[in-house]
Amino acid sequence: KRWPSNFISGTIHMTLEEAGAYSFIIDLTHDQGGPIIDDPQYLSRVCKCSVRKWKSLRQRLIDMEKIHDEKTLRISVQSNRRTLKLDG
Repeated sequence: KRWPSNFISGTIHMTLEEAGAYSFIIDLTHDQGGPIIDDPQYLSRVCKCSVRKWKSLRQRLIDMEKIHDEKTLRISVQSNRRTLKLDG
């Protein structure tokens, strides 16, 4: 379940690109019911940007502690009230 007010307050400082990418990642993890693969080609298509842009957005989301790189192909995504995972 998504909590729109939490998303809005948690992304108020983000650019439109950052918030959009973050929203797509949250939706993907909800749709899959859990882990998704951290595949730059796939995620860039989902986020409707180039792989280069996705890598930049991914790093900014990590820097903002919205997603967490676990030093593998696994990324934790902080989404509202629970942690969701990207899994490679």
